[in-house]
Amino acid sequence: MEAALQAVQPRSFGKRRVSPSLPPVTAPENPALAWVKSQVEFQRERLQDATQSARPMAGAVSAWVYTLASAGIPLSGMAFAGCVAASKAVFASVLKHLKSIEFRRPAPPPSNPLLDAMAQSWRGTFVRTLAYLGGIGAVSVFAAEMFQPAPIVAAMEPVARPEWINVAKPYPAFHLSLTDVSDDHRYVIQRHGDGGGRKDVLTWGEPGQSVRHVMIEIYRPGTELQRFSDPASEIEKRAAEFGPTTSMRASLPIETKFGPVSTVDFAIGRFGGGHCVGFTRAFDEPRLQIAGLSCSMDAIVDRSAMACALDKLTLMSAGSDPDIAKLFAQAELKRNFCGQRDPLLYATPKRPGDAGKSVLSTLRGRMSAR
Repeated sequence: MEAALQAVQPRSFGKRRVSPSLPPVTAPENPALAWVKSQVEFQRERLQDATQSARPMAGAVSAWVYTLASAGIPLSGMAFAGCVAASKAVFASVLKHLKSIEFRRPAPPPSNPLLDAMAQSWRGTFVRTLAYLGGIGAVSVFAAEMFQPAPIVAAMEPVARPEWINVAKPYPAFHLSLTDVSDDHRYVIQRHGDGGGRKDVLTWGEPGQSVRHVMIEIYRPGTELQRFSDPASEIEKRAAEFGPTTSMRASLPIETKFGPVSTVDFAIGRFGGGHCVGFTRAFDEPRLQIAGLSCSMDAIVDRSAMACALDKLTLMSAGSDPDIAKLFAQAELKRNFCGQRDPLLYATPKRPGDAGKSVLSTLRGRMSAR
């Protein structure tokens, strides 16, 4: 039987080669998965620590409740005492647990080596660029300071601000018509640069060039003038535009609707051939001065014509100054109408109704129709 079994078994045809044993190959663990596992393990350890800390607290609470029940304390008092004891135990346990916790910083997530290398390269490039720009800026500032041109000092002096400034678009506040003098009429308004005074200047003709020249100035001073000067000084200042004047002397005043007006006679021209009369009238309430000049190069100035011109001076707009309007209104009541009210110089004018009076009105008696 044994021989038969041996005959059935397969025969080996030489030595059998056995492959050498290889060590088990393990795949590399994913870094992200390893970081997640570490976080799970950290949280599990914290939970176990909290459970271990809560066990003594639970035992203390149960022992405290059993002691109060054995002493026969009511349920409400037992509950209040239990709450107090539980609060103390919880506070002590939490404080102990916080002291025992070892705060561990979690491991940072895995980083890409290629991105880290690129970031390091960019940082170095950025720092070097800033260093180059800073050096160029410093060199530029140094060169600008070294080679800057010398400061240029202006040789011309600043232009002084004029005392009186002409108004660009004057709106006339006074009116006077002197067609018998000249057709070249000008109206100028001047403002004082600091005090705010105003001058309305009316002129006819050119001073020293025209045969006849008349200038009338209405001056309303501001803070630049405290009081007016004497008539001779005021007229002398206005006569300075003619150049040198001679034979200046005070003369009799002329009567106008503004009252007596002071006058000063003087001569102009190379040989004193021109005759001028300066006039001025000042008021305190309101502060106002009417001054001017009347010149003639071929004859003596007519003083009555000058008084007539001042009577014709009228106010068109007083603005926000009612005192000026009151002054001219009161002066208008004294107007002489160029001597027509003077019986010594002019004849009595005819009444307006005399010219149109019918001849039939002079007849007397009754008229009967046939």
